[in-house]
Amino acid sequence: MKKKSLLFLLFITIILVIVTIYTILAKSTSPIVVSDRNLAFPNLLEEINDVGKIVINYKENQYSIIYENQNWFLKEKNNYLVPREKVRNFLLELTNLILVERKTKLRNRLKRLDLDKPSDISESRQINVFNKNGKLIASGFIGKRKYFLYVDGRSGTYIRLNNELQTWLAEGEMNFGFYPRDWLDKKVFDFNPKDVSNITIFHADGSTTESLRKNSESKMSLLNIDPNREFKTDNEGDRLAYVVENFEFFDVYPRQEINFLTKPHTKSSAIYKFFDGFAIKFDIFSLTEEKKKSEFEEPTRWARIIINPDNLILDSKYSLEKINILNKFLKQWDFKLQDLDGIRTTKKIESMLKPQSN
Repeated sequence: MKKKSLLFLLFITIILVIVTIYTILAKSTSPIVVSDRNLAFPNLLEEINDVGKIVINYKENQYSIIYENQNWFLKEKNNYLVPREKVRNFLLELTNLILVERKTKLRNRLKRLDLDKPSDISESRQINVFNKNGKLIASGFIGKRKYFLYVDGRSGTYIRLNNELQTWLAEGEMNFGFYPRDWLDKKVFDFNPKDVSNITIFHADGSTTESLRKNSESKMSLLNIDPNREFKTDNEGDRLAYVVENFEFFDVYPRQEINFLTKPHTKSSAIYKFFDGFAIKFDIFSLTEEKKKSEFEEPTRWARIIINPDNLILDSKYSLEKINILNKFLKQWDFKLQDLDGIRTTKKIESMLKPQSN
């Protein structure tokens, strides 16, 4: 009897535990709703197709995304084109924010949610959205994300409406870029690295790194190498050519603005010649007096890029018209390089070889 009683009690206990867990989970899918699930920015829903300007404040800075001539532009980047899809996603995410629960309205606690006034020590972002007539239709602060707001994995966002101190937990996520560069389409050009026949890197100290490919099916060979030395990997030469494939910048500035030339720097260049006769030249400006977090951190490198089509063959798969259009674009901008592209356009032979054995 005792054994049967124990088994019965164990069974009842298991059932009660299951019921308790189910009850907790069921309640957790529906947090306390104080707002009756109102939209955070109802006016934006009504005028989402009539938005004319988005202004974002961050870390004591401000940038504006404006709509003109059927396109979106970033004003502070000399009207650099902003992909329509990025603006669309931002407006939809903002429109879909639903107020779920009131949070703090104490000024000294705003920073905890990244909802204080944007400053150098703050991660908050203030947004203002205007329609095409200049009327403000959505305003507020976007703060931290609340992960796993619901058990199905959906997240929330802490927000503050207009300039009110009252903060809210909203249903929905905001994924827009923090910095101006995050809004840009960073892709500049995309050439097949196998079409590169020759690469010459002219270093600031007067030395050169040169590589050569016999045809588009062969590997890129590095020239002027001690035959007794070994490469670190089997494709060191090929890696240099990857720069021209899906080339994307880290940041971009108009060519006429005060820039890296006012700072201490060294200048080098890299020329990529193609079997089709044209060549891409990168003039590289490496900043020399920046503070580094570690010895492994790469220096900031800026590039000015131009394509020389003078020897373009008649049956080239790269049309002269497209190259001229690209050149017109390249002449307007200075490009801050991604670290990997900066390494490849300034790489010395020694860095591609295994250490010499004693």
